[in-house]
Amino acid sequence: MSQFWYSEETAHYLSEEVIHAINGLTERKSIACISCPTLFDKLFDKLQTIENNSINLTLFEFDRRFETKYPLNFVYYDYNQPIDDYMRRKFSQHSFDIVIADPPFLSEDCMNKLIETIKYLTEKKVLICSGAVMRDILEQRLQLQQCQHFIPKHNRQLGNEFRCFSNFPLRLCSNQS
Repeated sequence: MSQFWYSEETAHYLSEEVIHAINGLTERKSIACISCPTLFDKLFDKLQTIENNSINLTLFEFDRRFETKYPLNFVYYDYNQPIDDYMRRKFSQHSFDIVIADPPFLSEDCMNKLIETIKYLTEKKVLICSGAVMRDILEQRLQLQQCQHFIPKHNRQLGNEFRCFSNFPLRLCSNQS
């Protein structure tokens, strides 16, 4: 299994943005991380330090190693089955306030299936880190804007231009376009 882990700086920045985005909510607070275990790890650690933490954090991931580490927060996820029976039983439509995703493959097929999952899980905030070549699909299908002032980094060099896209303002990306 080939995983691309975010750099410490990227995981820190993205976790701060997600916590900032969720803080304004007064009712339930729920975060879904799809195929981004590095970010989930960072968020999990940060949320443990928040007093009276009532934020629901869920990792949707193919790599079952995380099921052992986070048994209460893990949901097995295969993008080839964007919304399976287990997901429908466990989560009602639009259960999450924010969904963060990093598609496991840089292909239109993978992205379209991931978008199907995202649209089921939320109608609110979405943040996706993916290749810049996915920009048109993300703009058209989810109305996401590319962040111009932040480029996600990984511990290993990737062969493609990687970018961050969202449908809500990110503090470091005040000039999204």
